[in-house]
Amino acid sequence: MPRKAFLKHLIGRLSEMSGFIASALFAIQAGWISVAVVFRYILKNPIACTEELTRFLLVWGVMLGMALTLKEGRHIRVTTFFDKFSPKTQVFIDFIIDILAIIVLVVFVTQGYKLAYFSKNIGEISQGGLEYPIWWSQIALAIGGGLFILQYFIKSFEDLFKIIKKDYRSIPVKEH
Repeated sequence: MPRKAFLKHLIGRLSEMSGFIASALFAIQAGWISVAVVFRYILKNPIACTEELTRFLLVWGVMLGMALTLKEGRHIRVTTFFDKFSPKTQVFIDFIIDILAIIVLVVFVTQGYKLAYFSKNIGEISQGGLEYPIWWSQIALAIGGGLFILQYFIKSFEDLFKIIKKDYRSIPVKEH
């Protein structure tokens, strides 16, 4: 397997695994919320750490799910003007957006890591009943963002190769 294909396969598998973990975290979150509702409204005995745990699971689920969402082309897009351009222009715009996204994500990952590192060094803990080290949820920004960057590299190279090969067929243009 050529190096480019191997890297694309490896990053794709990482995105799929992180997406699987994200799905599991969302399922656990839904189950926990269901249990908490039963305890709060039926048993009249609320569970103290419900909000804290669901927030933790949500942060990790979203951060780990971003790369798979990009890989599958399922991120939300506003295409009001984009669809009006020719397929060639759409590929160029996609490539520029890819590069801008990578730049923003590098800042996001760097700042997420700095935040987690700072919180770890000062021993910051969550304010709820779980009292876990807060950096456990903050490091999700760096890890999820890093996976997102890897997937964006794949997408940007695919868009660049479309430009080089003048292959604009894969961008559908909706007829109005």
